[in-house]
Amino acid sequence: MKMTVRKKLLAGFGLVYVLIALLVGFAYYEISTLDRIYADVTDNRMPKLVNAKQLEVLVRRQVGSMRGYLLTGDETSKENFEKAHGQYKQTSEQLMATLTREETKQLLAELDLLEQQLYELGQKTFELKAQSKPEQYTALVMTTGRDITSQFDQKINEFVALQQREVDQASHDASASAAAVRRLIVIVGVLAVAVGAAVSYFISRSLSRPLLALSEAAKRIAAGDLTETKTGVRNRDEIGELAASFEQMAKNLRGVLHEVAQNAEQVAASSEELAASAEQTSKATEQIARTIQDVASGVDKQMQSVEETSAAVGSMSEQIGHVSGRAQNVAAIAAETSKQAADGGKTIEASVAQMNKVNATVERLAEVIKGLGHRSEQIGSIIEAIRNIAAQTNLLALNAAIEAARAGEH
Repeated sequence: MKMTVRKKLLAGFGLVYVLIALLVGFAYYEISTLDRIYADVTDNRMPKLVNAKQLEVLVRRQVGSMRGYLLTGDETSKENFEKAHGQYKQTSEQLMATLTREETKQLLAELDLLEQQLYELGQKTFELKAQSKPEQYTALVMTTGRDITSQFDQKINEFVALQQREVDQASHDASASAAAVRRLIVIVGVLAVAVGAAVSYFISRSLSRPLLALSEAAKRIAAGDLTETKTGVRNRDEIGELAASFEQMAKNLRGVLHEVAQNAEQVAASSEELAASAEQTSKATEQIARTIQDVASGVDKQMQSVEETSAAVGSMSEQIGHVSGRAQNVAAIAAETSKQAADGGKTIEASVAQMNKVNATVERLAEVIKGLGHRSEQIGSIIEAIRNIAAQTNLLALNAAIEAARAGEH
């Protein structure tokens, strides 16, 4: 399964949250237990101790009321004695209903018996008081009353000690539970912090290491080093995909640069070939220019020959115009004219042959220029100019031939 960055973060924080939830759950459970212990102390055991103390107070109140009545004969003391006895019975019944241990129940029963004996002793002393027998009720109080009081004090001390031990035990349990809660909170808290730190370290390491590797690779590429395209990142998450894409990008970039280098070499070679071709073209153009100059010189010479021929023809025409006046010289002038016409025909034929050579030369030049692949528009213009010159030369040759023919006819 692909472990993405999102899943890693969710898993790490989820683990921390689970530990925190466990900490809260355990703390809540222990605090609830501690609360139950304290509730038991305050609602059950402490009232038992208070009631036990109350029994002792009520018995001492009975003894004090009894002695007060015997000394003063005040009916209020006697009523207080009865009231204290009634409160004792009520308190004893409430306490008995809350006791669970047999030992405490037995002690409470013994205390009730001693209290009942004390109550009966009080009633007897009250009767002796009413009979005015002070020696008897005094002796009875000093002997039986003291004995009952002493036994009651011993039993009530045992009963209070038992209840106090229960309260102390509950307090100790509560303290132990509170200490356990504190230890548990500390342990789970430390564990949560440790796990959180470990998870944070793992997540930060799993995120920072590949990012640092990608950063170093990017710096190498930015510096122009494409010799190493591997980043060493093998994460199976978004960062791993980014690293794979980065490696592929670097590989493609290296391929592009390699192709650019090859193309640059080809361009350089083509440039050298083009330079060589340009040099050859320049040389050919110079040669063509020299040829054109030669052709132009030949054309000028031909033009001069044609002009000379035209002048000769004009001269002959002028002379022929005077033939009618010089009939006697017709034969000689005709013969001379025929000879000059023959020479002019030969000259014209030579001129035509020369023009044909020029035309052939121009056609060869046109083929050479075509072979250059139309690399220069000027060369094309020159070829066109040469063709025009050739056409004009042919026209001049044709005109010369026509003039020669006319001259021959004349």
